[in-house]
Amino acid sequence: MANNKNQKGYWLDDPFLSYIKGHTRYEETSHDGMQFTVELRGLQALFPYTRDPSDHFVITHLGSRISRILNEHFITRQRSYERIYGNMFDITGFFGSILEQTAIYGDNYYAIRWTVPENTTDLILVDDFTYLHASTMHVKRSLGRRIRGYKQRYSRLAFLNHSYDRERKVRSFDFAPDEILHIKYPFGKIQPTKQSMGLLKKSQAYWKFTLDYTRSGGSVVGMGVNAERARYKKYAAEQRAFQFTRAIICKNFHQFESIRELPRTDYYDAYILCRYMRDKVQARQFLVDQFNEQVLVPLARRNNIKKPPVLELVNLTTEAEVDDLMSAVEKNLIDHNEFIELFNTFQ
Repeated sequence: MANNKNQKGYWLDDPFLSYIKGHTRYEETSHDGMQFTVELRGLQALFPYTRDPSDHFVITHLGSRISRILNEHFITRQRSYERIYGNMFDITGFFGSILEQTAIYGDNYYAIRWTVPENTTDLILVDDFTYLHASTMHVKRSLGRRIRGYKQRYSRLAFLNHSYDRERKVRSFDFAPDEILHIKYPFGKIQPTKQSMGLLKKSQAYWKFTLDYTRSGGSVVGMGVNAERARYKKYAAEQRAFQFTRAIICKNFHQFESIRELPRTDYYDAYILCRYMRDKVQARQFLVDQFNEQVLVPLARRNNIKKPPVLELVNLTTEAEVDDLMSAVEKNLIDHNEFIELFNTFQ
């Protein structure tokens, strides 16, 4: 249900809409270690762990008072009290969760609750980001494709089932453009979960094969036909086919864990790692840019602040640093051990 009487929207899913849009199946892959759990957790770990998120973020503004208030509100105080990022402790976890959700559903939505906090400041700030399930959300656009608002709408089946807000029975909510933080998956129109669904049959067949192969080493009395077939397959060949499939999935998710299981040259190893790091850097910057555009620019507008404040990344690896390291490998200026040593300094 809605968090309180002043908050529009529900965090609850609509099971019917989720099913017909394929979201139920996509979400299942995040809970199964033989499907996409590993890759999705890698996306969630978008930023290195820190006890103080100001190690990686700062909000700048010409006005020192505005800068101080916003840094305290959005960055430094979230770990201790009055969290605005839902179940996430701070903005680093918030961004990582958003990237993970966009990889599952393609889109991620949060309702933005604007208010003037009591006994703190006269600025209108974000009091809360409330998660709204993508299956229930619609973007309202003008003829010129400009966003003119959002609507959360539940199906009549969910309404009849009383699966949300039993007392009020409100089926839909309308939101102004600056009342929603809407993030789309940053690397292409098709999210990696949907893109990789066709590969699951191959990768899961390997786990069934390993069980049958183990059974085939036992007594032949009462041996099933699948175990009998597994006896005549080469384990190493099946394992390599599985590793190759997982590597394709990993590439779709812009991760590298499964790719590391395949033998590679030192050059290709460096290329894979640099590509992974470059994607991570780009995803971080994309989320920061969206936060600036969809949160801090509306914040400035609501408070009549002429020049909007800006969220910036600090003390983190840049895309130029990744490119410089790969260039050093291509020019044979460093060997592979030196490359690994330098790569491990990246954050």
